Amino acid sequence: MLFVSLQAGPDRYALPASSIVEILPYIDLRALALNDPLVAGVFQYHQEVVPVIDLHFFFTHRPAEKRRSTRIVLIQLKGKKILGLLAEGVTQTLTFEEKATQSPSVDFESARHLGAVIRDEKGYIQILKPEFLVPAQLLSATGLSLEPHASPAI
Repeated sequence: MLFVSLQAGPDRYALPASSIVEILPYIDLRALALNDPLVAGVFQYHQEVVPVIDLHFFFTHRPAEKRRSTRIVLIQLKGKKILGLLAEGVTQTLTFEEKATQSPSVDFESARHLGAVIRDEKGYIQILKPEFLVPAQLLSATGLSLEPHASPAI
């Protein structure tokens, strides 16, 4: 399976490549008056206004910094809606066999966004389930659906 890696603080995460539409360099976003720092803003992508969620803030409670490795990862949700995920450390792809992943032994409802774990020479990488990264109230505020267009196996 193919993944795209990203960093949030000292922790490493991976998004299934099957959930990604495109990876864009960081661009300035238009701020929204939502009073929620999780929403980094919006931008225009192929005649569609796309909301962008700050993944770095999601995990560290600090906004993503404008670095060379900061990217906007576009994922497609149900109804062909696009959601942007602002992430730092988006620098490489990873390939792992499904049997190399380990599922968490506890399934927390509040952590549905966390999938299996992969271990490599640098330590652990947490696989993310992008369809569960955004709280439902933010999805409704931005007009998006919670269900993904293409659901990854892990």
